[in-house]
Amino acid sequence: MSDPGTRVPVGEAIQLVAQELRRMAIDAAEIDHAIGAVLPRIAGPVPSELHRADTVRQSLQGLEKFLLALVDTVDAQGHCVPSVAASQLPLRAQAKRLGEKGAAADEKQDSAQETDLWVG
Repeated sequence: MSDPGTRVPVGEAIQLVAQELRRMAIDAAEIDHAIGAVLPRIAGPVPSELHRADTVRQSLQGLEKFLLALVDTVDAQGHCVPSVAASQLPLRAQAKRLGEKGAAADEKQDSAQETDLWVG
């Protein structure tokens, strides 16, 4: 994909995005691990944002999984079935946002208030 004018199958482009998400999830896991090592040394209350590092990692991993599953649902016309790809995600709220049309728009804009729960 180095030539800017080259067309590639949408599945190939989606797989590249999924690879980037995997790299980001690995980085997020390392950050989460570092935060976990520092937390016991913090005196006083710990900011809740620090605890969300693991949720960020899980969300990135979910997006990777979603995109890889989505590729398998793309038909010859370029249409896909997000609900099938989303059904494989471990985070309930993320699965709903990605699998149900309009679900993401219906949620509060402030994601800091949202709790994403494991399905399984």
